[in-house]
Amino acid sequence: ILCASLATPNWGGFSLVDSRSQRKTARTHQPCAESTLPSNLLMAKKSYFPNNWQQYKDADDSEFIPHTFEEIMSWKVGGWELPHSVCCVIRVTNTETKKVTEHVFQKQRAAQAKVNQLIDLPDIEFIVADHEAIHHLYPATLDND
Repeated sequence: ILCASLATPNWGGFSLVDSRSQRKTARTHQPCAESTLPSNLLMAKKSYFPNNWQQYKDADDSEFIPHTFEEIMSWKVGGWELPHSVCCVIRVTNTETKKVTEHVFQKQRAAQAKVNQLIDLPDIEFIVADHEAIHHLYPATLDND
């Protein structure tokens, strides 16, 4: 849908110059009425999302439940969940550049092939997370440091 306003003084049309033949070609452009567009395609400003940050900032410390380090670790680290369509996730970190890449696999065979490929690379460490466990694999040179 062409709905752009072209730099012409009137809406009757505009002319283009064809560079190959240096002749003028007239094309007409009619403005599009907004009523012809579906309502889901019209651009609308997002409404303001009212947040309550000031209430949290002003709240007394006694209103929050204190948690221990062990609770947080068991909740965040030990409580991971993968969707049923995902076999495992492999997160690879280059130890020199610190660049992290993540690979998501649906089939165990493809994940095993990726692990076999990564195990021979010297400057990377990687984490494999599946439905049962999280494994951290790294080169033996990091163990000596």
